[in-house]
Amino acid sequence: MPAGTGRGLFPGTAQGRAGKLIWAGRAWATGGLFVDDAQSEPEAVADARRFGASEAQLAALTRKLTGREAEDGLWPQHVHAATAFCVIADQWRIGVEVRGGQSRTVWHSLDYGGAKALLDGMEFEMSASDWSAMATIAMGARNALNGGRP
Repeated sequence: MPAGTGRGLFPGTAQGRAGKLIWAGRAWATGGLFVDDAQSEPEAVADARRFGASEAQLAALTRKLTGREAEDGLWPQHVHAATAFCVIADQWRIGVEVRGGQSRTVWHSLDYGGAKALLDGMEFEMSASDWSAMATIAMGARNALNGGRP
């Protein structure tokens, strides 16, 4: 895999499709979607793997060293949808909520009409499955941007 492509996108398979895509949205919202190859697996984890540590031991070590779950990441078939999401990530419908004199931005959803126009203008091909995956990514991002609330 070329340097800088984010090897962290592909680890593990413990999560299902929705879990992986929601992870991508949360990771985008918190700045952790694309991890440098050098940061994706700590050297200590690579050493433990080389010396025959079990997957459970590797996961525990990864969690302890990085704060990330070993199964975080996307499946390769979802990278196209994640890339599309990054392209249109400024196409949000937002609002303002005021409670007790305090206001906050509320992220509602992607503006899919604007997103489609942008992707079409770039000749970025999207299948129905890609749109579905991107919507799930957006749901994870929305929840993270809203402080864990939908």
